[in-house]
Amino acid sequence: MSQRILISAIISLVFSGGVYCSHEGKGVGAASGEIPWHVSIRFDGKAFCSAAIVSREWILTRAQCLLTYNTSADRLDVNAGSIRYDQINSLHLAVDKQDHPGYNYDGGNGTHDIGLLKVSPPFEWSNLIAPIALPDSNLPTGQAVSFSGWNSYLLYPNYAWLVRVDGVIIDPVECQNSFPYPLHELAICADAPEIGQSFECPHDTGGPLFADRVLYGVNTWKNGCDLAEPSVFISVFDHIDWIRNVTGV
Repeated sequence: MSQRILISAIISLVFSGGVYCSHEGKGVGAASGEIPWHVSIRFDGKAFCSAAIVSREWILTRAQCLLTYNTSADRLDVNAGSIRYDQINSLHLAVDKQDHPGYNYDGGNGTHDIGLLKVSPPFEWSNLIAPIALPDSNLPTGQAVSFSGWNSYLLYPNYAWLVRVDGVIIDPVECQNSFPYPLHELAICADAPEIGQSFECPHDTGGPLFADRVLYGVNTWKNGCDLAEPSVFISVFDHIDWIRNVTGV
């Protein structure tokens, strides 16, 4: 096999749902339409956070994503239906943003770090764009979960493809023991122990933690991609009343 054919085969495997490896971690390249609720939030045309579609007009992300630039919603937009971080598929302008009224930044380890962004025009459902269901409960320790994000794109632009990482919910006490500072009581911790590195990267902030097409967590923070420590998410179920009141879902 020639070198050119071998390189083409490797690229085809990685970018069509094969194993994804980078300096940051490991996961599976998402196939087109596999995670149709995953979107990117952009500021002045530059993507900076992830989110999940929960209705035709609303996406769910972390509050800090909506407050990062301390600006009105009209400078934000949302790109849906793309597994490329840098390619536009379906662009929607932000018309309203709602961070949780109880949100407290607290140096990045904030409580109620969850927010909603309303878009226009509304999403049109297709095999590439679809909502994810809201949960009826939290998940128990040991439950299999997945997380999606663009991982290391901001550091390594060649890795611009959406990635899925599979892991498990871990015990809150075990998670707390991994950090020198207290975690808030609404945190969910997940890890992918077989990887031995990160479940996600800082650049994946706001992204969805899900199982069986149900959204259980929103990524809040991570100290570093290469650190073998759990990833922290905010519980969607513990904010379900607020989410339903704002969105009408």
